[in-house]
Amino acid sequence: ERKAIEDEQARLLHNLRQQKLEMLINHEQQQLALLRHQHLLESERRVAATKALQAEAKAAREAQERAERERKQKFEAAKAAARAAEEALKAESMERKGRAWLGTEGGVPDDSPGIPGDEKHSVGSPGAN
Repeated sequence: ERKAIEDEQARLLHNLRQQKLEMLINHEQQQLALLRHQHLLESERRVAATKALQAEAKAAREAQERAERERKQKFEAAKAAARAAEEALKAESMERKGRAWLGTEGGVPDDSPGIPGDEKHSVGSPGAN
C-alpha cells in the first residue's frame, strides 16, 4: 500500500510538473505572439512613415519644378519685353535719324525754299526761323 501511495505521489508530482511546463510553454508562446504582433505593427508603421516621406518628397519636388517653370516663364517674358523695348527704341532712333537726314525733324528745314505762297516760311523772310 505504501508503494501505491508513493506511485500515486510520483504520478501527481509528474502531472504537476507537466502542467507547470505546459503553462510555461503557453506563456512563452503568448509572449512570442505578442512580440510578432508588435514587430508587425512596427513594420507597418515604418512602411507608412516611408510612404509619407516619399509623398512629401514628391510634393516638394513637384513644387520646386513648378516654381522653376514659373521663374523660367517670367524670365522669358522679361527677355521678350526687353527685346521689344530695345526694338522700339531702335525704331524710334532710326525714325529720328531718318527725319534728321531728310531735314524734316521739327517741321520744315531752315534751308528749304519753303512752301510756295507762304512767305513766313520762305528763306530770308522775316517770319523764317
